[in-house]
Amino acid sequence: MTGQLNKKSRQTATLAGGCFWCIESAFNMVKGIITTKSG
Repeated sequence: MTGQLNKKSRQTATLAGGCFWCIESAFNMVKGIITTKSG
């Protein structure tokens, strides 16, 4: 594997939570998560 994912192999999840900065931080540590964004 080259370390690069093509766009067809990516999936998007939209989540809601109380303290969204805490949730963003937790998901940033999960293997396979490419990016997170609070808002």
